[in-house]
Amino acid sequence: MKTLADTHMPVRKYTREYKLKLKPWITQEIISSIKHRDYLFRVYKRSKLLTDFESYKKFRNHLTHIKELAKRKYYEVQFAQNSRNSKRTWTIINDIFDKTKPSSFPQRLKVHGRIYLSTKLNADALNHRFVTSAQANFTPTGPSKTIDTHIKKNVFYHAK
Repeated sequence: MKTLADTHMPVRKYTREYKLKLKPWITQEIISSIKHRDYLFRVYKRSKLLTDFESYKKFRNHLTHIKELAKRKYYEVQFAQNSRNSKRTWTIINDIFDKTKPSSFPQRLKVHGRIYLSTKLNADALNHRFVTSAQANFTPTGPSKTIDTHIKKNVFYHAK
């Protein structure tokens, strides 16, 4: 069993290198600067001197600026290379805003104290709620003034 598990589900260590692969604008020079920043912080922690903290803070702020410039330059190059490919351009834009898959439909829905987790059940519950709400609030002469407050009072969306 152990060999099968190791073959098909190997345990991988989550390392700093793996995290940096997700950020392709981080170069070896920036990695060495990050290590130097961490070293300066350790020196400050040991000494507790204000001058050590000031040198750490100055280097940290400079490194943050360098990382922001590298990220901006990386995305400028990506946009220039993919200027004629709209699908790839939108993939880059979604990557910048850290959007995976857009979903406007709620994950959970609570109606009259009952929580619906399935998307089909959510749709059915919404349909039922709005149909019954519409039937209760619409008269032959026109809509009632309490439609919005009635719906807001009885249907609540819940985030993940």
